[in-house]
Amino acid sequence: MENNESSARKDMIESIMTRLGGDTIDVELDYHQIDKCIDLGLRKLKQMGDAFIEESMVLLTLKKDQKEYILPNEIVEVMQIYRKGYGRAFGSDGGQNMDPFSFHWYTLMAGGNINDGRLGNVVSFELYHDYLKTMGKQMGMYLNFTYNENTHKLVIAENPRADNEVILLHSFVDRPIAELLKDRYAGLWIENWAYMECLQILAKIRGRFKGLPGPIGSISSDDSELKAEAKELREQLEKELKAMVPMGNSIVYNMPFLG
Repeated sequence: MENNESSARKDMIESIMTRLGGDTIDVELDYHQIDKCIDLGLRKLKQMGDAFIEESMVLLTLKKDQKEYILPNEIVEVMQIYRKGYGRAFGSDGGQNMDPFSFHWYTLMAGGNINDGRLGNVVSFELYHDYLKTMGKQMGMYLNFTYNENTHKLVIAENPRADNEVILLHSFVDRPIAELLKDRYAGLWIENWAYMECLQILAKIRGRFKGLPGPIGSISSDDSELKAEAKELREQLEKELKAMVPMGNSIVYNMPFLG
């Protein structure tokens, strides 16, 4: 059974072949060459376009005394690490199981008794929350780290003291290729770029046969027209890339779990 990426590639190759006139005339390209042109479109989008990446929240499970972790290849950059609790000093689990919303209700109730109508207020929660943040800075709530995009190695400055603490990585990750190829904005841009690359290859192939003798005179070639069309299309696609046309509004948030 074909996976989503191979199915999306096949559909795009068929579309490009149709645009080249493959249903009517012989096109001097095979499916492997068109697939390579699609790869060139993906590389160009990855090099210069923000549509190739998405913002994501990734969960990572820490191991005791392990500071280095190899993250999946699709993670491009780690912006920030968040802990669920307020550090190591708030209970045996570091405050990981503290629910801030339930705690908000507790602080509202702590200012009085619901039976006599005397309750706390939002200011009580805000002051206590600031107190916890200050304590968290002292007790390890925030983790310093380094991340190497090439080796995908995450190094945490703090040495984890216990197993199975779950942290949240605010990251930017590569979008799946199958999703990009089917995207209503990026997919069309990739197809147009691949089509442009195909025109350039055809121009080179047909340019070799210009001026050859034929049964009714010398053979004419449309390589010049193909080069001109490819050049015009390339300039247009580069303008679209700078204007972030491939991005559209396709910002996706997900939360995969690692560990």
